[in-house]
Amino acid sequence: MAEKKTFKGYPSKALLDEWKNKYGKIFQVVVPASTAPDAEQLFAILRKPNMSEMAVASSLNSQDKTLDAGNYILDNCKLACSQEIETEDLVRASVAIASTKVFTFLPKADLTEL
Repeated sequence: MAEKKTFKGYPSKALLDEWKNKYGKIFQVVVPASTAPDAEQLFAILRKPNMSEMAVASSLNSQDKTLDAGNYILDNCKLACSQEIETEDLVRASVAIASTKVFTFLPKADLTEL
């Protein structure tokens, strides 16, 4: 996981451990609140998406709807986040785009007729 910083409203270690036990993998996205060099850092904690969520996000991504895919992952897999991620469009969009990286597929599988 990324460097642990102190964020307003950040979940306790006990809650993070509970989520890890419940969901397997959890992820942290960190984003600045603005483009200012000294901008406050905001966070989102996401769980690993399930197969259904990966299918929807992958479908949106294949239609060049990356932001929609990220918003879908964010809406369905978010466990906690800074309030500004819910209220500031630019911040939310940045987190949504980063959220699409929460899952990756294995290298190309080969299909052959038998």
